[in-house]
Amino acid sequence: MSIVASYNAESLRPYSELPDITDPAWDPDPLVVVRQGAEGQHLVALGLAHRTDRGNRHYRTLTEYAADFMTVTTEDKRVIINEGGVWPIGDSLDVAYAAGGEAMWLQTYGKATNTPVVSPELPNDGADLMLAEGFTKEEIACFYFVRQVPQFGRITLQKKSFEEYIQDVMTRKADKLGWDFDFSLSNLIATYEDMYGKRFDRAETRFFYEQSVGYMLEPTTRIQKASIVCNMGRDINLLHTQQEYFNRGISSLTGFGWSHVYALQPRIEQMGTHGESSLVVARNLGSLAMNQHRLP
Repeated sequence: MSIVASYNAESLRPYSELPDITDPAWDPDPLVVVRQGAEGQHLVALGLAHRTDRGNRHYRTLTEYAADFMTVTTEDKRVIINEGGVWPIGDSLDVAYAAGGEAMWLQTYGKATNTPVVSPELPNDGADLMLAEGFTKEEIACFYFVRQVPQFGRITLQKKSFEEYIQDVMTRKADKLGWDFDFSLSNLIATYEDMYGKRFDRAETRFFYEQSVGYMLEPTTRIQKASIVCNMGRDINLLHTQQEYFNRGISSLTGFGWSHVYALQPRIEQMGTHGESSLVVARNLGSLAMNQHRLP
């Protein structure tokens, strides 16, 4: 079964119904979905738009619900589900948020609260899935490159040049995949220019977003199609991970990109019952919990 058929079989929200998150004016409120199971377990899914400035409404939602989650769960019956693999641990929660946004904050918060952190990302960052769906190594490498280019401007504590940053990331990708493919920056730019028929310009931020995360847009290139395949696989993995913990009576706090939680929302809401009230009751206790879980 193709990944598109598998995605449709899960009855997840069609990508065509997602808003255009590549629009610079897109500024969504945090998306919060909460369910509660028969054994008292909570499933808290936070759909967040990446930010690194403390005090914004996504940061407040993250910290408030994380605190509430800790208040209504026990250490042996909870897990954090995070995006993007294993992140470094920040020297403090504030430093973690400034360096890596919600994902690095959650990794650091898991360490501070002795809560396991899992990341249901695809093996080899989706490379195996994309190969199985008929994409070439050149197309997949170009997708990784296109996806990574706009990330350079989102890291507030970045000390490397653009060239150093991209080459470091792509070298790690090459080492992990072990492909007979040249992941040097010069070759990636050449591959990009050959596939798109135009000069590489890293300032074309919205174009790179449209190609790499614009899966709500009608695809016009192979790179966009690879992005859709990769993200469908990621969404299915995330849903199955949430279901697994929920069915085992384990509470989970998910922090993922807004569009991923929006796509999963109809299926999440089929689990358990509406659990928002129990977290709201815990709000005052939650502020106390936050103060108890600071890094030394």
